[in-house]
Amino acid sequence: MCSLQVETFEGEHMDIDEIQREDELEKVRVTKWSMEFDNDDIEAEYVETVISPTMRTRIIPVAAALFAYSLYSLAFSEWFDSTPYITQWHTAANTLFNLSWIYHILSSIAIFAVSIIPTRIVRGQDFEIVSQIWLNIGIWVGVLFGNRWRCAKIFGYDPIEPFGNGLDDGALPYSSDADLLLILNGIVTYFCVWTPTRVRLSISLAISVCLSYSATGFILGLPDTDNPLTQSIMLIVLVSMVVSGKVHLERSIRQQFVAFNISVRRTKLLEVAVDTLRNANDGPTTNFEKAFADIGSALNLLETFNLGLQRDTGVGSTRRLGSSKASGILRRHSFTSDTERDSDQIIEATKLIRESFKILSRRTSIDRVTAGQDFNLNLIELQEIHLPDLPILPLIATQLISVLAAGALRIQEDILNNFLSRVSGTYTEVEYHNQMHAAQVTSHGEYLLRAAGVPVNALDHTAFLVA
Repeated sequence: MCSLQVETFEGEHMDIDEIQREDELEKVRVTKWSMEFDNDDIEAEYVETVISPTMRTRIIPVAAALFAYSLYSLAFSEWFDSTPYITQWHTAANTLFNLSWIYHILSSIAIFAVSIIPTRIVRGQDFEIVSQIWLNIGIWVGVLFGNRWRCAKIFGYDPIEPFGNGLDDGALPYSSDADLLLILNGIVTYFCVWTPTRVRLSISLAISVCLSYSATGFILGLPDTDNPLTQSIMLIVLVSMVVSGKVHLERSIRQQFVAFNISVRRTKLLEVAVDTLRNANDGPTTNFEKAFADIGSALNLLETFNLGLQRDTGVGSTRRLGSSKASGILRRHSFTSDTERDSDQIIEATKLIRESFKILSRRTSIDRVTAGQDFNLNLIELQEIHLPDLPILPLIATQLISVLAAGALRIQEDILNNFLSRVSGTYTEVEYHNQMHAAQVTSHGEYLLRAAGVPVNALDHTAFLVA
């Protein structure tokens, strides 16, 4: 039908303002009657992307066929034992008949010339309108004056008088409307199925076809073998079926257009985020990166806090260092005069985590490694709800404080080391920049699978998020 074109990734990255159009694409709707997007900018983009590249190439065959048929009707009909009508100008009916087909010859040449004009001169939407005007005028001219029966009846002639001189009885000028019905229905079918003409213009074309045939049939009559009412109803039914199919076809094409563009924009957004993280030196830029930075701050704070506790209890020099088995998160250094300030930070962290507990409505458990387990199961909730109000720093600090209190400040260093290693590993031992960045990758990957028609069940969805 109509090929959908999307931008490649080889060029420059999209501007952030342009990337934000993803929201507009997700909210855009197709109007019920006109079958257009309710966003004018997206509608214009649809015309330039889907309609403009293919409309011209689909109009050229129609222009060529009309040119050939017009030449046959005027000059080469003697191939079928008929007199060339171009030589007959003795009545008004002959004159209008010849002029109508001369018009078709010239108009087909004109529309062909417009079709090969560069798009920067004639835009896609303008060409679509021009082609529809050309087509509607051509239908009325052809039905009224290009049809020998109607052209003769308009001027009160019997069709045999202007068009039947010298013909055998089996070659009389007009015996049925079957060929006209076939041509008119074929025109509507071609433009609804094979061209990207929008629905509203297809409807205007269908109305022109039905009205031109039915009105002239009832007013001027039809050959004796045809019934105007029956023929008109048959044409209207056939055209209505074709237009109905066009409505469903265009709705599907527009949905694909939106889905593909959202997919491309999301992928480009991810690409921009990767480059930003790779090149930026001014710290995290998203909630995900802020969470990762919070973890780093928490580890440094807890390290200092632990060393301070060791000095206060006098056990710092007697405990097992376990440096060969440790994960390397804690590093020995002398406790400085900043202990009091760090203690205040821990107290402040405790206050913050109490507020966070109100949000969570439950206490966390160190055995479940809540910071890694609970939040990974719902990354979207983590990004939108918990991260702004639940810093990772006070969460880890409070977990550690609760353990120290339970152990009467006699916690073994390897236990603390193990806890911090598990928390750190949950967020950092991933293939990507960090765990939150991995969430972006998996979310985009799942979206692309869904857009491509690959079914993703609930279990696969969960596996994607915790992969």
